Amino acid sequence: MAAEAIAAASVLTVEDVVAALNVSFNATDADDEEEVYIVGELKYSVGLTVVICIAYLAVFIIGVLGNVCVVMVVASFPRMRSTTNLFIANLAIADLLVNVLCLPFTLVSNVLQAWVLGAAICKTLPFLQGVSVSASINTLVCISVERCLAICYPMRCQLSPHTCRLLIGCVWAASLTLTLPWAVVFHLTPVREGLVVLQVCTDVWPSQLSQTLYFALAHLSMCYLLPLACISVCYALIWRRVCRRRLPGEPQVCGQLMLHRSKMKAVKMLLVVVVSFALSWMPLYVMVSRMQFFGPPVTELEQDVVGVLMPFAQWLGTSNSCINPIFYAYYNRKFRAGFMAILSSQSCCFSPRFDYDQCSMEFRWQQRGLGAGGAG
Repeated sequence: MAAEAIAAASVLTVEDVVAALNVSFNATDADDEEEVYIVGELKYSVGLTVVICIAYLAVFIIGVLGNVCVVMVVASFPRMRSTTNLFIANLAIADLLVNVLCLPFTLVSNVLQAWVLGAAICKTLPFLQGVSVSASINTLVCISVERCLAICYPMRCQLSPHTCRLLIGCVWAASLTLTLPWAVVFHLTPVREGLVVLQVCTDVWPSQLSQTLYFALAHLSMCYLLPLACISVCYALIWRRVCRRRLPGEPQVCGQLMLHRSKMKAVKMLLVVVVSFALSWMPLYVMVSRMQFFGPPVTELEQDVVGVLMPFAQWLGTSNSCINPIFYAYYNRKFRAGFMAILSSQSCCFSPRFDYDQCSMEFRWQQRGLGAGGAG
């Protein structure tokens, strides 16, 4: 998806370059002039370029640090390798790849007029970007399904670690298969406007119909609409289950109080997860869908608006990869204890120690309403 937007944005910049350089010539001048190759020209003003760079850098740093911490916690403490945490670790790996593969290269593509990274990277990078984004989104679906089965059908549908690893393998296999056409269609292509030449990394399809169908089926449907529907349904079922749950054995007043707290916490958390996923990717999919289904912007105003909004739409989509570790890990008491153990070991030069049993005991007491503070 990020690569699709990069290609769409790149093609739109040719007329802007010509206007910016104020190049005007006729047929007789063209015979006497040499072609002008644009390499390092900025696409936007210096001020806007600085804003874009700061925004991308902030998401990159937060995303890399957050996802590395999640992977380290699961890898360092064997008892943290539950089914849910294995999915969360895989999500962190996919999101880490999104941060490393998408953010820096998308930033370069967004702030410079021409593609400067060479033909080899143009050929392979969009494919790798698509795989990482698809794996991240599909892992979110796996987490929602696993949580739905564990909470709504706790005695009948429990995924084993072996099944979890098998599903993770299927996620990556499906992502590779889904994005495979991008390894074929992306090329470094010269785009000419008079004597001005831009080298752009763009996808070249046999026909416009094939490009539109692939986008609609493989990306708009499989990487946004269907995952969003699946996540929404799973969390709606979880919400309904939580709202109906009773707390047996507790006094009526305490039970009602804890039930109310549980409802509010679950509703807020699930609502934030669904809304953040939908809103993070919606602007980018809306903009690319408009160009795929109705053609590129025609008027100069439309071109200017799309040219400015596209980098921020891409930034917002990839920012979901730095938000995910906060939702799925940092709000969990056991993960927070693991983070602190790793940070303490790094600062004190000791091996990390994590009292999993103590953390679990405190968590269970807190869920019953007998502990102090907020539950993780």
